[in-house]
Amino acid sequence: MGIETMIALSVGSGIMGAVSANKQAKANADAAVQQGNLELAKMKKQATALQKATASQVGSQKTSFLSSGLSLEGTPSDVMTETYDTGIEDLLDLNTDMKNTASSYNQQAKNYITQGRSEALNSLVSGFSSAALMGYNAGYFKGDGFGLGSNTITAEYGTSPNIKKMG
Repeated sequence: MGIETMIALSVGSGIMGAVSANKQAKANADAAVQQGNLELAKMKKQATALQKATASQVGSQKTSFLSSGLSLEGTPSDVMTETYDTGIEDLLDLNTDMKNTASSYNQQAKNYITQGRSEALNSLVSGFSSAALMGYNAGYFKGDGFGLGSNTITAEYGTSPNIKKMG
């Protein structure tokens, strides 16, 4: 196998590694979004159940007070209002939790994409630098391969137009 083939394989390996890193990052990000959506669906069910439970509890209190012959004014009203307000506070807390959950999973997905880009870049740099090193070691950058000239700087006294020979 010639050096040109080895260089091509090194470059190809870097490209394939970048593609693989990118695909894996996308898969991880998609999984994070999917998991986040599942968590939000559970929380929405919790919110619906909480609303129903609060309404049921207030209804039970109302029925109990009325069946006891109490007026719904004063203390009974205060108790029902407190139950209702507590239910609202719980729903607001759950709503905040839902926003935080969505934000967390979205950030996780973004982090996976960023990590994938970084790994892709590292793979490309590794492949190309390996290829460049192989090329250098094979003499491709020493003036006899790609026409880049010599890698040795030579200066003879008086060869520059700005330097005049003295004496």
